[in-house]
Amino acid sequence: AFREATPFVEIPAGTAVVTVGVFNGDEDEIVASVDFSLELDADENYVVVATGVLSPDDFATNPDGTSTAFDLAILAGARETGQLGAGTLDFQLFHGATDAPAVDVLAGQFPLISNIAYKSFLPDYIGATAGTINLSVAPTGTNNVVASFEVDISGLGDGAAVVFASGFLDPLHNQVGA
Repeated sequence: AFREATPFVEIPAGTAVVTVGVFNGDEDEIVASVDFSLELDADENYVVVATGVLSPDDFATNPDGTSTAFDLAILAGARETGQLGAGTLDFQLFHGATDAPAVDVLAGQFPLISNIAYKSFLPDYIGATAGTINLSVAPTGTNNVVASFEVDISGLGDGAAVVFASGFLDPLHNQVGA
């Protein structure tokens, strides 16, 4: 379902064809089916994110000119456990808001991540000390915060996570989507 994830699953290395079925809120009705060919390396972990929209002409364009057509974004080197230090949560970020420009992520007023574009993961994982953190998102190079989140990661020390930004910055120009 939208904004849900599966646990890691084993897929044989080499080239695999993955079929992604898109449902229209009813698990018995597939509204689109898209085949993707993936080249997978042995002993590698991947995070695969379904992103975009099925009919881009019916939605706002991405302000940076990136295609918003339905696609898979792939992160190689995904972590299942933390590696950045005892008690630390290793986290990765994916920008999946189709109509949002590149953004900066702030921890309080401190820039934590700069200039992450739509359909992009961070270049590497970032460590966060277990506890509650306050994150804000602003278009790159501005102080115009468009969203803020208070995140409790107190029970996630020594773990790894991928944080996904999804949905629309301006729902009114995107069929009132989330």
